[in-house]
Amino acid sequence: MSLCAAQTDAVVEALRAHDYAAAQQTLAGLPAGLERARAEVELLYHAGDLPAALRSGLAGLAAHPADARLAWRVGELAQSLHAAQAVERAAAGLARALERDPQLAPRESWERGLVELRRQAAALDQRDALARRALVRARTAVLACGALALVLLALFARGPRVQ
Repeated sequence: MSLCAAQTDAVVEALRAHDYAAAQQTLAGLPAGLERARAEVELLYHAGDLPAALRSGLAGLAAHPADARLAWRVGELAQSLHAAQAVERAAAGLARALERDPQLAPRESWERGLVELRRQAAALDQRDALARRALVRARTAVLACGALALVLLALFARGPRVQ
């Protein structure tokens, strides 16, 4: 295990012990790179800032597109936040990691995770499409009601017909 990986593990252990100051200090000592990206995501996650953790994870995934651990964490965060595109990016990262490293262990677990990420991405895409269609229907109904109200207002404004 590299020194950076040990420091990343130290960040995670400090977070599990709820020692955020020690975790932040260890994170500050990490050089820019994969281990720092992983540690930063964990720190933000444990601090409860899931949107920031997701943004950090996506940035880390952009810099390290074939890291299985980072891709998995991004996928978990994206699922929690119902961010379909981010789940898709995480699945793509995990797929790249599986392609690049045939010895990635436990492979079956990673492959099941990839299937699950892809399933979640599809479900979130479908949910988003349904929400967009519902929004269009709601706007159409509001416009129709508004038009009907204007017609009724115009009819009542004319007053009664006198013959």
